[in-house]
Amino acid sequence: MSAPGLWVRVLGINPHVKGMTARKLLVGALAVLFLKKGCERMNKARLEYEMSVRGVTRAKLCEVLGISRSAFYRKCNGGSEFTQGEIQKIVDFLNLETPVGIFFDAKVS
Repeated sequence: MSAPGLWVRVLGINPHVKGMTARKLLVGALAVLFLKKGCERMNKARLEYEMSVRGVTRAKLCEVLGISRSAFYRKCNGGSEFTQGEIQKIVDFLNLETPVGIFFDAKVS
């Protein structure tokens, strides 16, 4: 059984949703796992680094996410949380392998 398949089975995520890929399943499974267990705030510096390396502005990322800049700042500063769908859009748009270093970092300085 593949790693995403195991997470799907353990966390009860439906893998038969149209357009579901192993990568999306893994991101969703990680989100569910960390939301259930709890984790520290997101690593804002890491997100900004990944954006700058790829030449992505905050305005462009907000456009991709369909949220205002003020909502984006609130989410980055811990006023509210990114949804699972928003995390998936960021991972896809920035072409990240995993969201763990940004959104589910256990030790954020």
